[in-house]
Amino acid sequence: MPRILCIFFVCHAFIWIVLPLVFRVGVPMDALETLVWGTSWEWGTNKHPFLSAWVADVFFTVLPNPAVALYVLSQVCVITAFVFIYKLARCLTDEKRAILSTMFLEGTIYYTVCSIEYNVNVLSLPLVAAGTYFFYKALFFNRLKFWILTGIFAGLMVMTKYTNGFFLLGWASYLILTKKGRTYFKTSGLWVAGIISFLIVIPHAFWLVRHDFYVFNYLFSRAATAETSFWGRHLIEPIRFLTAQIAAAGITLLLIVLTVGVRSLMRRKRDVPMFLGCVGLLPLLYFAGVGVILGNTFRSMWGFPFLGYLPLILLMGSPVRIVQRHVRRSIRKTLWTMGILAMAFILGNIFHVSKKASFDGEMFAQQLRQIWIEQTGEEPVFVGGDIWYASNIAVWGEERLPVLIDMDPQTAPWIDMAAVHRKGVLVVASDPDVFETYRIRWPKLKEATPYPITFENKWGQRKNSVIYYGILRPEEIGGDK
Repeated sequence: MPRILCIFFVCHAFIWIVLPLVFRVGVPMDALETLVWGTSWEWGTNKHPFLSAWVADVFFTVLPNPAVALYVLSQVCVITAFVFIYKLARCLTDEKRAILSTMFLEGTIYYTVCSIEYNVNVLSLPLVAAGTYFFYKALFFNRLKFWILTGIFAGLMVMTKYTNGFFLLGWASYLILTKKGRTYFKTSGLWVAGIISFLIVIPHAFWLVRHDFYVFNYLFSRAATAETSFWGRHLIEPIRFLTAQIAAAGITLLLIVLTVGVRSLMRRKRDVPMFLGCVGLLPLLYFAGVGVILGNTFRSMWGFPFLGYLPLILLMGSPVRIVQRHVRRSIRKTLWTMGILAMAFILGNIFHVSKKASFDGEMFAQQLRQIWIEQTGEEPVFVGGDIWYASNIAVWGEERLPVLIDMDPQTAPWIDMAAVHRKGVLVVASDPDVFETYRIRWPKLKEATPYPITFENKWGQRKNSVIYYGILRPEEIGGDK
């Protein structure tokens, strides 16, 4: 690994671990949610497969502070992705292009500002990069160990996020469309990889069957059809999604243009390997194509893992000869990018008050746990209701608490309902109307108690709000203390 890349990795990790710890008050919601899921070690969650939760739980075991564990884990994911992107680039091109194609990802927000929120998207970054690298090694060296690793990472990719299956479609496209790829259908390595990935997926498949595939309710709700015209759903929405990906990589594109020039990108006299097109471009196009066919609305952040090879594709397509002068200048530009994004993050957290970033979850958890102790004489065992507030109560404390999400046993089927009846549950909601829906499901739950909270940023600016809580005692739901 080149020395300059090692320095780049250290600087990147330092910035995006330290800055959130110092300047952000609240831990991101998706990150906390993975710790909530990780308490049970189920083969699935109410939104995604199991892997992101399991990995978060392992890191939390080693680093028992939620903020530290999750921010470190996020950057471990990003740096690992950088390493495998560089390794694949080095297989396809010269060292200078490989270095720049890795460093220029600093201008893609999915690898910087957005990466602090550990979730399935962030974990997908290293798994997709590693899986693609080993797939390349398997294809061009045809060794069993590489096919085994390809199968392992293919299974782990899908067990992180279902939409990572589009990368497998990209891999399959290369196998089908090229003469070299088709020859592997006659060899044992490809089938070994397929069997291994299938074995990794099987436990989750059984889990889905046992729970009536209810996870897909979340997927379909998040990709709900937009309320617009036919052309708006089937054409405008996919274009909007692709445009959002270009915007997410905007600084990366600018760095490339400043390095090789616009004309060289337009001329494209160098051929980009078909392998790179299949693994680096087709998955994104397939994903957008689903939107064209089904007319669904895709969240911009769902493009997270699809942009990792964009710099490599553009730099390999440019006829400009990359020399040491380009590298030196590009390193300076990358450092400026790093500094500008870091400063923007600092200023945003200092001067903006957000209900997520400016929320002191640790203090809130201590206060709500204390209310439960004062009213019941015991430590809380379960918390339920709004996932954001419940997650903060659950993870900030000596013991993580299981969360009865939305106070709905069907949403959190891994919760031991008999234990809930024996121990009771601390209920929180963001507004009184939502709390009333909990009371419909739990008739013995008394009316909500308003609780004032304050969102305060590092500059001292504040916004006040109110949440609502209730104490559902064991004797009120038919249990014994």
